[in-house]
Amino acid sequence: GAGATANNSGFTSGNPAAPDGAQVGFIQLTGSIQQTVTFASGTYTINAQAAQRGNFGSQNQVVDVYVDGQKVGSFAPSGTAYSAVNTNPFAVTDGAHTIQFVGLVNVGDSTLLIDNITVSTTPLIAAKTTYLIERKTGDQVFSEVAVLDDALSYVDDGLTAGTTYTYRIKARTYAGDSDY
Repeated sequence: GAGATANNSGFTSGNPAAPDGAQVGFIQLTGSIQQTVTFASGTYTINAQAAQRGNFGSQNQVVDVYVDGQKVGSFAPSGTAYSAVNTNPFAVTDGAHTIQFVGLVNVGDSTLLIDNITVSTTPLIAAKTTYLIERKTGDQVFSEVAVLDDALSYVDDGLTAGTTYTYRIKARTYAGDSDY
């Protein structure tokens, strides 16, 4: 089953008070809770405070979180104190979408308590490119002479006339470094 229960009830007497208010949601065995929410297009995460039921010895509950039937994460807190849980980022289009929390553990009285559920936007990773420029003369070792963010050119001042310089450049993005 699933539903709402008050602080210090038959479900919550072994747990601290609800993090936000006087009641929490519970998901027992293979119960589920769902809600339809209207989103603007974007990338989001679902966040909550969750705890295992503390007043009845049972196996820990795991709750999968779905958006429109697609799994976006699992909540599996390890203790009876409320702790922060969150999903992976997920993208949606404008419109109504169904969020569902589904219990997985169908043993004993496995129950997860959940409170303070929020949906947060996830900032997009900026498409920043940093360039590392290194230089050497002759048989010397390369040394870094500049680090440039999103630059398309570089002027190396203070060079000695008649000296041959060798350069190498590496690009760095959120995905990693390029070869030289």
